[in-house]
Amino acid sequence: MPRSVRFHEFGGPDVLKLEDVDVPDPGFQEVRLRVEAIGLNRSQVLTRSGRSVTKPTLPEAYAAMSRIDAISSTSAAKQSEHSAR
Repeated sequence: MPRSVRFHEFGGPDVLKLEDVDVPDPGFQEVRLRVEAIGLNRSQVLTRSGRSVTKPTLPEAYAAMSRIDAISSTSAAKQSEHSAR
């Protein structure tokens, strides 16, 4: 089962938890991405720690480098159809 570092509350590094994550197969016309790395800047660290000017709802989005891990069968069929033209 894939694992992910997640946080469900604001705070220091102690709120970061390594958790197992259920990752379903892609649905109709979807792809599943495997995140290889994220960008983390000072503003995001301040937000996670609860010291930001604004307090967004969780989870907060981050920039990520990812690879396509799976493609739905309908998306794969469409891609093959377009490649054959």
